[in-house]
Amino acid sequence: MFAFTDPEVFNVLALIEAVKLPHPSAALLACFVRDSVDPIAAALYVRDKLSAGEGHLLVSDWSYIVSSITENGLRPPAPDAAACSAISKREGGKCCITGKAGTLWDPLVVVPILPYPTGWLTDQDRIMEVLDAFFTSGYREWWLAVARHPECVSPYYNHWLFEVQPVLIGPGNPIKVEGRYALLGDHSRLGIEKVDARFVGTHARLCRSMQVVASIPEMSSTISYTTSSSMFKLPSHAPPSNTTTALSVASRPEEASDSYLRHAAQDRKAYVPTAGERLMHP
Repeated sequence: MFAFTDPEVFNVLALIEAVKLPHPSAALLACFVRDSVDPIAAALYVRDKLSAGEGHLLVSDWSYIVSSITENGLRPPAPDAAACSAISKREGGKCCITGKAGTLWDPLVVVPILPYPTGWLTDQDRIMEVLDAFFTSGYREWWLAVARHPECVSPYYNHWLFEVQPVLIGPGNPIKVEGRYALLGDHSRLGIEKVDARFVGTHARLCRSMQVVASIPEMSSTISYTTSSSMFKLPSHAPPSNTTTALSVASRPEEASDSYLRHAAQDRKAYVPTAGERLMHP
């Protein structure tokens, strides 16, 4: 997942800082490179855009892609009682982030891992190019299939057990976990469908970009937001997500536990169906 020692990646990260884009554009582009499925390919893509004087467009497009999940994602329907009970059992009755059991004052609830980014279903070539540079083409096509047919996604694939109280994480708020492998423990021998690694992997890859995008309205008014542009109108059937845990996991994916990263690393190995296939868990 991390290829920071590659000269191309290192040079492009230095170029991002040297270009002097409006704050926090550099941080957002650095996240784009570091957290992509193929950092070398993503770095080369960013280099070409910066060389062409299109860095501001890339920042705007990436902001749109990220906010299509955090602000305008389509919330998956809540699982029924039987599925909620099974998911809780699958997770061992522990929060998938902290590894803690629920209490009367801080109960555990079954929540979506990520909303569905219906805003990615656009005919804008730039958005498709950016998605391809970050995810690679097969991974991108899987996500587009999910966005087109969310009704085909099993609730077991995109839900986990989570604390009601928000988990605030950052330099001054290190995550506190219980147990060495607290996150996403493997309870597959219970015979319950597992989480799809691609949802968890995307969660890990996007969490830093999500935090940067969330800070943009407060930190800078100079970045053009494609989300508010008439060029990229979200579908009318994509209401804002009421609840997302996407910003709560970690300010840096590498700060999450070994267990979390093992699941996140599976996303690039997961089977990717063609666009015409029904969404099936590998």
